Amino acid sequence: MKKITIILLVCVLCFLTACSSPKSDIKPAREKLIARWEEIYNNSQKQKDGHFEIINTRVIVIKENDLEDFKDVKYIIEFVIFSDYNGSAPYYSQATISNSVVVYKNGEMKVPNNNPLKVYSMETNKYDYSDIIKSIKDYGNDFNITKKLKIKNK
Repeated sequence: MKKITIILLVCVLCFLTACSSPKSDIKPAREKLIARWEEIYNNSQKQKDGHFEIINTRVIVIKENDLEDFKDVKYIIEFVIFSDYNGSAPYYSQATISNSVVVYKNGEMKVPNNNPLKVYSMETNKYDYSDIIKSIKDYGNDFNITKKLKIKNK
């Protein structure tokens, strides 16, 4: 009886760790986003100080759909970012590029240059997302971070 209980417990634990949740994907997505922002800073011609700050995070769960750009998307993790992208330090403005991470059904994560929902609206002139969005969960400042990113000397 003990062996069966242990086996069942191990199976349940394996199942739970295999199934990622939006909240459990936020920190890995944030790290992917930080790596992308280091690339942005290092590829820039302007002098920047490397400031990177997340002040809000939310997860947008995507419905099953047939739209080419969203059919394999599980959810989109959006971040409100303040950065020195424009070289305006000590004033850091809100970044409107590379501020989201797309999480696909296969577990892959990508940082697009532009928010996929905004791209969809620009391409279709549709701003009704009710056929795309299942739910939105705002995590507020739970995943905030402020750091100086590594910038190569130019």
